[in-house]
Amino acid sequence: MFAALLTTLFLALTLKDVTSANLCPTGWTFANETSYCYLISDRYMTYPETASYCQSLGASQMFISVSKELTFLNYFTVGLFAQPWLAITRNVTSNKWYNSDGTTPFSTWWSTGEPGLNGDCATFKSVDPQGMKATPCYSIQPAMCKQMPALCPTTTSYGGLYTRSGTIKSPGYPDQYYNNLDCWYSITAPNNTYITLEFNPYLVEKTFDYCMIYDGANGTGTYLGKTDEYTNPRYEFESSSNHVSFKFHTDRTITSNGWLLTWNAKVYSAPVIQNGTSGNFTSPNYPNNYDPYTEQLYYINAPDGFHVNVTIDDFLTEAKYDVLEVYNTSSVIANNLVANLSGNSTAPWSWVSPSNVVTMRFKTDGSVQKRGFDVLCGSIIAGHGDKISKIDQKTGQIETIRSEKNVKLLTTLGSRWISIDLSNAISVFDADMKRSAIFEYKTVNFTSLLQAESYRNKVCVATDDETIRIINTINGDFISVSEPFGSEIRKVQQSSTTDVLAIGLSSGDIIFHRLNGHTEIGRVKMGAPVAAQEFK
Repeated sequence: MFAALLTTLFLALTLKDVTSANLCPTGWTFANETSYCYLISDRYMTYPETASYCQSLGASQMFISVSKELTFLNYFTVGLFAQPWLAITRNVTSNKWYNSDGTTPFSTWWSTGEPGLNGDCATFKSVDPQGMKATPCYSIQPAMCKQMPALCPTTTSYGGLYTRSGTIKSPGYPDQYYNNLDCWYSITAPNNTYITLEFNPYLVEKTFDYCMIYDGANGTGTYLGKTDEYTNPRYEFESSSNHVSFKFHTDRTITSNGWLLTWNAKVYSAPVIQNGTSGNFTSPNYPNNYDPYTEQLYYINAPDGFHVNVTIDDFLTEAKYDVLEVYNTSSVIANNLVANLSGNSTAPWSWVSPSNVVTMRFKTDGSVQKRGFDVLCGSIIAGHGDKISKIDQKTGQIETIRSEKNVKLLTTLGSRWISIDLSNAISVFDADMKRSAIFEYKTVNFTSLLQAESYRNKVCVATDDETIRIINTINGDFISVSEPFGSEIRKVQQSSTTDVLAIGLSSGDIIFHRLNGHTEIGRVKMGAPVAAQEFK
């Protein structure tokens, strides 16, 4: 037995000697079997004190989770006559033993004759026969703590001259990062770009664990800031070039889940803003090739009451990878994407917006560049006197498309137009303004109608009987009628969800109304009658 003890002691000393001291904080021991760091405290304490003690070191109480860990403890505790605490307790109601994570310890890991009845907590018995032992929770024993090793990632350089985005995780994310870290990271993006950084989620010890960001390939660049500034924490940063670097520093106590960094390379381009009744814009450098990694925004704003007629006569981009996105709103909103244009077969392309605003975004990758596109924007207006008119996209002059009597509303339905006049007649026109249908209504009054919204092959209208009606534009039939809203309808506007309307009432309420089934899904009380010109 004495020879066996000497062999075990020799093995333990050998394993500790060959383990790198840099893997664990000073005083801790790295286990090759589990790749964790372990510590038996010099201080003795009761079981309830051990959890907070280990947490103060950035660690946790340990229990035996795998057989290899039991093998490690057999030599790690050799010569220790005290019995260090394990994170194992007995449920006094069921008389069953549980680890601190709710799992059940293996019965073969108990020492001979254990668990006994003397105690509802557990320690590790290092003297033969080794194993877990039932111990009174008020007993005074050393704590045994466990934590991940302090390892920085082997990969520290990210991105490249042909990489535009990526993610980086802190060591151990999303479980737990380590103490005593000073890990450096660098990101390179394509030429002529800058880099944006966003740490989200960001779960670290406040003040003492943080990332320091530098504008350049290493720490000699301009200091951009620190994530966990005491008075002004920051989680988003932006470089001035295609290189950025940062250091993740942690102290010797307390850790958490860590962070996930998302980075993107962007080409700075001021947005192109087109206001008024006509104009045009092109892709960058047109008719020469656009630049790689372009991201250009275009905002088109026509006067109230107008629709924007977008026409593209020339269009050539790398198919699938360089795209022009078209949105029927004043900003980029995924639900309002109208078209995703790419390749060499797009032009000619024409589209009329349902409102007076349009947003476009041109995005390219870094592989192939072509000449791009040329866009003309004009506005179409209806309801002024007895005319439906169009603004010439090149000259800005009004040209009459056709004469109509008492037109009070015009709205789009795909490539078609819907007009409503004061005699309660609804007309349907094709793209060239040729009338394809007219429906007259004797039993319903549209005189209080302020706006109609197209919905698939239907038109949705408001009437003076305080209802919303969906009309089939093929045969003119009423498909459905809502219950009265109990107040005059001042405004109807389609939301970003195509089957939901925002309805403004003279009572001051704004109702969110789902067309499918005519159900109310929300209501906002404004406190004053909704004015049509203020309802956006």
